[in-house]
Amino acid sequence: MIPFKSNYFMLLYEARLDLPGPPARTLCLQLGTYLYDAKTERRMGVYQHGGYRFVWRNSAAEGGKVLGSPMQPIPNLAAIRTLMTQADAADWGGIDDTDYIKHRSGVVIDEDFD
Repeated sequence: MIPFKSNYFMLLYEARLDLPGPPARTLCLQLGTYLYDAKTERRMGVYQHGGYRFVWRNSAAEGGKVLGSPMQPIPNLAAIRTLMTQADAADWGGIDDTDYIKHRSGVVIDEDFD
């Protein structure tokens, strides 16, 4: 596995599901693009990579910020299905073409980006 450094995640779409606590938090399904630094681009041959990810946010009462630990367990498959249904209903759940994701992000990176 090649270690990489993502400088930024450009969020295109997000579905949210509030889950009871403690602690109260929100599970999110996101579609977006990771933008990489120049060194990673040279190693991997890409400067951006699109796709889906799950993240946790603090509750809205706590500001709704993305939590730093991406490895928190998802409590059940029903939560995942609910988020996928929301994404499908909003017409972005079926996007699986990373070229489309790159196009939608409208990102142009200078080759000297570092």
